Amino acid sequence: MWNNFLADIQNNWFKDYGSIIGNIITIALFIIAFYKDKGKERKKQEKIKTEKLRYLASLINSSIKTAESNRDSVQDTSDEFKKDPAKFHLIKWDTYYDIKRIVEKLDLEEYYLAYVTQFENRKDTTVNYQKIITCLDTLFQMFNELVNQAQRASINDFDRKKKLKTLSDEIDYLIKRVLYLVEVLQMPESFKVELQEPIDKWREEKNRSDVQLFLDILCAPMYEIISKFNFQKQQQIPPEFILLLEKFGKVKIEVEFIKSGNIEYAESLNKQFIEIDKTITTLKTNSKQLREYLENTDN
Repeated sequence: MWNNFLADIQNNWFKDYGSIIGNIITIALFIIAFYKDKGKERKKQEKIKTEKLRYLASLINSSIKTAESNRDSVQDTSDEFKKDPAKFHLIKWDTYYDIKRIVEKLDLEEYYLAYVTQFENRKDTTVNYQKIITCLDTLFQMFNELVNQAQRASINDFDRKKKLKTLSDEIDYLIKRVLYLVEVLQMPESFKVELQEPIDKWREEKNRSDVQLFLDILCAPMYEIISKFNFQKQQQIPPEFILLLEKFGKVKIEVEFIKSGNIEYAESLNKQFIEIDKTITTLKTNSKQLREYLENTDN
């Protein structure tokens, strides 16, 4: 009986002990699985952070390249206007989609969290990130304004040249009248030859849309020829001659308006080139570590 009692106690003890061991193993396996899953999640989050930073760095590299190209185009266009202000010169734009994508599409708070956790050892991490985004936002605004400014300048140039086209049509009609009067009034042959020379030269000109050539080849020479001609043999100067001189004077004024407007536009482009260049330099400086991170993770 005593032996049976001891046996029961032993059996119960082993059952309880086995149950405890089983519970411990279950808990241990749960803990192991928990930390394993947590490790996987941590690796997953680390990979997501890495890919976010790689993507951001890639966009910034592309944005810098585009910004530098547009900066150079702005300077080149300004130089072209200064060399030939009577013509309108278009800026050769590279589309700045990546700058727009960062500024308008990305959740910048998420990228900020990825950035500060990656570079948390630096005291100026937050400031650097803010400067990066500010520079990109500034470039985006400046490029948008340059596009709008170019449209306004083009419209202004077109309106001036439309006035010149009207003047050109009126001058063409008056020249025909003047040549007719030269014959009717039997003016000197030398005068007729002098008048005909710039007229023929302009008719042969291939680039007749060039307002500076219109002034230099036709209007200015004819103005000088008519102005110096002695009309004393005539009872009065024919009004067509006076009106033609007035039209030539207006052409000169309009051409000067076009040139001064385009030169002013060129000066504005030059100032904006300086601001764009400064912003790019700041962007490159503050994004250097992030862009190097992209290079390092590529290896």
